[in-house]
Amino acid sequence: MKSVKIIIEQRKDGFVGYPFGFESDAIVGQGSTYQEALENTRSAITAYIEYYGRKQFRSRFEHGGSLINLFVEEMPLDPKLGAKPQLTTKRAKEILDAAINEFLSDIPPERVEAYFNSYKNDDKD
Repeated sequence: MKSVKIIIEQRKDGFVGYPFGFESDAIVGQGSTYQEALENTRSAITAYIEYYGRKQFRSRFEHGGSLINLFVEEMPLDPKLGAKPQLTTKRAKEILDAAINEFLSDIPPERVEAYFNSYKNDDKD
């Protein structure tokens, strides 16, 4: 492994950097600017290697050091994507009525009437 990919994320409170794919331990650099976060991340990587050694550093990558490149793409999301559908009371009643009618269509009318009458009798108790 001759190089490592460093990810820099811009957040509300500044920038955060870390080596891509590094697992088990944490190597993080922060800064109020992109450049500051990059320098601090490089410094954290150097300190880790000086303390633990290059072999230990290489062993912490989930991709085994075989990563050649990293690509990040942005995909605009449709504003309707993931939005909750607007269901009016009228439409909900229509759906419910249709489901009940479909369910009841297979049951003889006298059984349906007996079923509903049994609930009416329960209300009187």
